[in-house]
Amino acid sequence: MVTGVMGTLQATQALKQILGIGQSGIGQLLMWDALRMKFTTMTLSADPACPICGGEHAHD
Repeated sequence: MVTGVMGTLQATQALKQILGIGQSGIGQLLMWDALRMKFTTMTLSADPACPICGGEHAHD
């Protein structure tokens, strides 16, 4: 069950990015508490020293 839920969430986010629809998940961490069936979202800041997420071309 867990892998099915996570796979579906990832596929949905990928489709949203490809189609350019909905709210982007960039810069956010989605956490799932399967025991309580609760989702929580945290906003994450980019690390300026990171060549992938903190560079001048981040999120292009």
